[in-house]
Amino acid sequence: MRYLIDGNNLLHTIGQSGLAPTPGRESLAKTIARWARNSGSQVTLYFDGAAPRGDLARQIEQTEIIVRFSGGQTADALIEADVAQAKLPTQITVVTTDRAIQHQVRYRKAVTIDSEAFAKSLYEPLQEDPAPPHPTVEKPQQVDAQEVDDWLQRFEEDDDELPSRY
Repeated sequence: MRYLIDGNNLLHTIGQSGLAPTPGRESLAKTIARWARNSGSQVTLYFDGAAPRGDLARQIEQTEIIVRFSGGQTADALIEADVAQAKLPTQITVVTTDRAIQHQVRYRKAVTIDSEAFAKSLYEPLQEDPAPPHPTVEKPQQVDAQEVDDWLQRFEEDDDELPSRY
């Protein structure tokens, strides 16, 4: 499945939902890249505005996903154009809560998913309880000299192999 994600819309939704602290663009790109890798999905993540340069551009770039910036257009316009140009729009899922975009892409037979539902799929698996803690083991009591001798006889240890503290 191919996903087209309205990045600014998703960032806003994550901040409002309380599922996670509001990430920056680079953190969101990394989270979505991990999700794409695990799900085997193709993802294009769209942001409004000019593409960053330098170190920030390198932080946002992910090998598992495509990150696009709208430049002089809107991210919404890029998403709509990509769906309109798709040979199989039924194989595309658009992630946004923007009702106008949802209407436009559904008209072209693409699937839509609300940003909040998608955010839950990103962050709820990360919030599951970790593995149960290891059972606590009581610290052994001090071993007396007689018990050491008993163990040594049982395992037939030579006295010269023992450390000097015994």
